[in-house]
Order: sequence, then C-alpha cells, then structure tokens
Amino acid sequence: MKRQRKIYKESLQATKYSHILNSESEESFTMILNIDGAVTKNKHVSLWPITFMINEIPLPNRRYSESIILDGILPTPNHPTKKLFRTILDMIYQECEQNIKFFLIALCTDKPAQSLLTNMVSHNANYSCTQCFTEGPYPLTKLKYYSFGESILFDSLYTLYLGVFKKFWLSSVIIPTTTSRRFRTIKHIARFKANEFRSLMHHGSTVLLQAMLTKYHRRFALLLTVVNIASKDIIDNYDIILIKGLLHQYVKDWQKIFDLRHMSSNIHSLLRIHESIQYLGPLYMYSTFNFESMGHDLVYMIHGMTHCGPQLISNLQYYRQAIIDVFKHDYPEKLFYFNESILSRRLVSK
Repeated sequence: MKRQRKIYKESLQATKYSHILNSESEESFTMILNIDGAVTKNKHVSLWPITFMINEIPLPNRRYSESIILDGILPTPNHPTKKLFRTILDMIYQECEQNIKFFLIALCTDKPAQSLLTNMVSHNANYSCTQCFTEGPYPLTKLKYYSFGESILFDSLYTLYLGVFKKFWLSSVIIPTTTSRRFRTIKHIARFKANEFRSLMHHGSTVLLQAMLTKYHRRFALLLTVVNIASKDIIDNYDIILIKGLLHQYVKDWQKIFDLRHMSSNIHSLLRIHESIQYLGPLYMYSTFNFESMGHDLVYMIHGMTHCGPQLISNLQYYRQAIIDVFKHDYPEKLFYFNESILSRRLVSK
C-alpha cells in the first residue's frame, strides 16, 4: 500500500488526491464510500451494503471482497428513505471520526443512490445536479477532506457506458432492411452487462462509426477520445483542461443535434468529468465497476432471509479467514484447487 501511495503521489500531481497524500503522513490512507442495493431471492427484501474501498490498495486487488471494508448492511422491505440515509450518514461520520483511522474523501454510487445520500431530488428532476446546487447541511462535509461538490464522483458505469453510450449512441445505429440476419437493437440485448458495453464502445467503435450517419462521426469520436484521455494512468493539468474543453463542445453539439429535450442528467454529468479527474485521478480508479461484485457476493452468503444478519457476519468471517489460510505455506494444494472449483460461478455442463 505504501508503494502504491508513492506511485499516486508522483503520477497524479495535478489532482487534489495527490495534495492530500502529500499533506498526510506515510501511514495515512484514504477511502471511497459506496452504498447500493442488491436484489435477493426474497422479492420483498433487498440488501444495501455500506462499503469503503481503500484507494492505496493496487488494482485489481482493491475491489475484491477481502479488500473492501464492509461497514454495515441495511436489509429493507421497501426502498430506503432519505431520512433513513441521513441517520446512516450521521453514523458513518461518527465511525470515520472515532473508529476508522482512514480519511473518507469521496462518494461513488449510481444516481438513484446518490440522490438519497445527498438528500436531493431524484436525478431526473429539475435542479438535481450535485455539483451545481450544494446548499444545505450535510454530515460528511464535517470530515477533513470531504467536500459536497467535488467529493461526489462521476461514475463511468451507469452514466457513461449504460447511460450516454447505451441509450443514445447504440439506439441510433441503423442497418439496411435487406440484411438477411440483423443484429439485435440495444432494446433486445437484455443480457448485456456494463463491461460488454464498455468493450463495445472501445473495441467496436470502428464498426459503430461505419453504421452511423456522417454527422454523428465527429461527435462519437470526440466522446471516445475524451474517455481514453480520462483513463490514462498519468494525468496532468493539460489533460484536465483538454477534457473540460472537449466535453463542453460535445454537450453543445449534442443539444444542436438532438434538441434540448434529450439533454438528460447523464449528458449534463459529462460536464463534470474533469472535476472528478482533478480531484481523484483517472476514471477507472473510482467507478462503481469496483463495487458491483460486492453486493452479489453478499447475497450468495445468505441461505434464507431469516436471521440474515448473523448469517452474513459468520459467512463473511469464514470467507476472509479462508483467504488468509490459502496463502500459508502449509496449505494443501489439492484442497486449494478443490476450493477454486467450487467457488467458480460458471456452470460447466458435461
């Protein structure tokens, strides 16, 4: 962790994150907060894990279940209320001030959870941008390095890949009706995951450009260029200025082509990408991609919703202890491969 901390101090000098690392001792570390709902087998109950991810653990290890701090789990029969989340935020503040010796510096969630956590209107309502409108008290702003606007990070999973790219660009792809076997439009690709849309955007872009009208080429290429710059390992001030300028032009062009009624929350959020990068570095460091598997892992640890809390605690303890035991030099090799086979979620038919 100390080695990764040193790397970030040098490669992300243009960010506030680097300033935080330089301002604190080598023994200090930082965290990102995530809260999201996970569907269970019981349709009347959902789980809302409260998790912290430590930024100084190298990727991909930092997003594994054994590396993430599970601060609590909220089982709810209905969608949680803002009043309930306000109580949770007060508890998180107390935890960060008194018990957890790390600095909480940012929040990264999807937009519905973000509106709950920030006590704001839904993301598709008027005046819903957390960067544009920041009036009112908020528990976490009492923390040393948490600022209401810049600490609420841009999420590339839901806003970019499942928002801007999936909803707008892919839905506009048209192919000749004489084609004998048409590929399905996006509304029929129900099983596509965010990772697939990300791969399609980056690796299938040449095909997509050929299927688009000429007037769309420049706009899509502009968006793809910005995302690639925003995903660089080393970010400098010029990159931040360039990203800001290109995205402002992109949003202007968007309104001219698609009209004002298609200026959704996701499109507006593109104007804030440079702020998240200036605060914490490249997009891959804080996307909800890093938290997606956590909720599913917790659901798999429950074998019934009765006493789900004790089940989770005991099974999570067993799981983490097993990971520690695996790395011991006297751990049986046959048992290791047996565990690997039963932990695999991929079903192999014979």
